[in-house]
Amino acid sequence: MNNDYDTWAEIYDQIYSDLTVDVDFYKRLASLNKDKILEIGCGTGRITIPLAQAGSEIIGIDLSKNMISILRNKIKEADLNISCYEMDMKYLSLNEKFGLIIIPFNGFQSMLDITEQYKTLTSIYKHMPSGGILALDMFNATTDMFDQDKQIWYQVKEIFDSNSNKNMLINHSSKYNLNNQTICTTLMIEEIINNKITKTTYNDFILRFTNRYESEYLFRNVGFTIENLYGNFALDSFNETSEKMIWILRK
Repeated sequence: MNNDYDTWAEIYDQIYSDLTVDVDFYKRLASLNKDKILEIGCGTGRITIPLAQAGSEIIGIDLSKNMISILRNKIKEADLNISCYEMDMKYLSLNEKFGLIIIPFNGFQSMLDITEQYKTLTSIYKHMPSGGILALDMFNATTDMFDQDKQIWYQVKEIFDSNSNKNMLINHSSKYNLNNQTICTTLMIEEIINNKITKTTYNDFILRFTNRYESEYLFRNVGFTIENLYGNFALDSFNETSEKMIWILRK
């Protein structure tokens, strides 16, 4: 299964509009960087736009044509100077180097095997000057995650649209493959009007989880030096129960 974020680009913002815990982290990183920034997996601009509004010069790339289209409309409405391109992170082709490259919100984990991960990191490495920083966050695969029942739909969020008097109920169900270290998540989106379900849609995405030492080996093998590893956006040290692995790597 391949990820197809085009199919749910229109509702992406509604689902993740309240996800802000990582924005200040990337803004702080950006404030320490005087060079142009590259955001990989920019989506509809949840991170891109706040960084640009804070004064950073930033370019965004994403594999989803529809996500990029939505972002371009937002850029125009906000009168911002941001370039964004439909591009595969494994094959970057931007003809410039970036002092800071970021991959927020588990974006690197959409690379589903070691080969894809290595291609991505090698491509990134070539687009950085000596001393450049790569920052990325990944979810940490804890035992709690594997305890979820794949037969159960877990409610994520309920959204009310006052214009259409419509509720959207977002549920998810996940299946884990420990052999190839992947998690396949299905989002079930139910549209409800007058307490009746009028439409149900399903969207799948798959991510690959890695442990700390596998990730370290991969980063070092490409040529990166590991500057820091945090367990959350409060910058606490990473441990086995941490929700996140937030990596700061230097070329």
